[in-house]
Amino acid sequence: MTLGNDGAPLLALVIRNKAQEQSTGLKASLVALAVYGIGSPGMVGIRTLRDYPLIRTIVAGISLKNVRGWEIVNYLPLEPKGYPRTDPGPNTVLVDDALSAVRDKLARALALNPGSSGLCALYGSRALEDERIAGEVARFCAGRKILFLEPLPTAHSLAGEAGRKAGCSYLNPDVYIGGSDSHSDMVQAFQKARAIAAKNGWALAMLPATGDALKALSSAFPKESQAGYQFVPVSSLIKQ
Repeated sequence: MTLGNDGAPLLALVIRNKAQEQSTGLKASLVALAVYGIGSPGMVGIRTLRDYPLIRTIVAGISLKNVRGWEIVNYLPLEPKGYPRTDPGPNTVLVDDALSAVRDKLARALALNPGSSGLCALYGSRALEDERIAGEVARFCAGRKILFLEPLPTAHSLAGEAGRKAGCSYLNPDVYIGGSDSHSDMVQAFQKARAIAAKNGWALAMLPATGDALKALSSAFPKESQAGYQFVPVSSLIKQ
């Protein structure tokens, strides 16, 4: 899987500390971390992720086993600009697809991991700028009461607007960390997520399943700094 600016999956983290909330009367900030890239070359596996309990959501393009305790959001491959030179892979929703074909592809994407809480755009810079496709995705998610996550919205994406019209639980991350980002950039990105959560009460961040990203997460959120935050699945943010 190629990670790039067209919408690779992200990791989101939400944090709340109930003990602090009870003792001070102040609400803790929510942080949702969504990790992406499981099963891709150079990425860590499920066993490694178990050592990082702050991560509560996995964005996946493969069928996962033994993932009890994590929320799963499935990839939805969508046509990017430059297709087919840039190809998200099988089951990609294309702008020229009939609506019946779009619906079939949406259903297959959701069925990849039964019980998943939503869909995450994989690429889609062309498809989500198309009113017909964006509307169909939003109506599908609204009808099934699942979330739709758009990692890197383009300037002309219609997904958010379509989501509002359809009553779809639409989200895009406050922070997106790319697989090729430097360690220092990753640490700064997590620190930005902390600041946003402290200011707004919640933040969503997406990160790749790389050893460097996990080390950056530990650096930005050491145990002694976690008071005042509660880490939650991405779906917890749709109520905010």
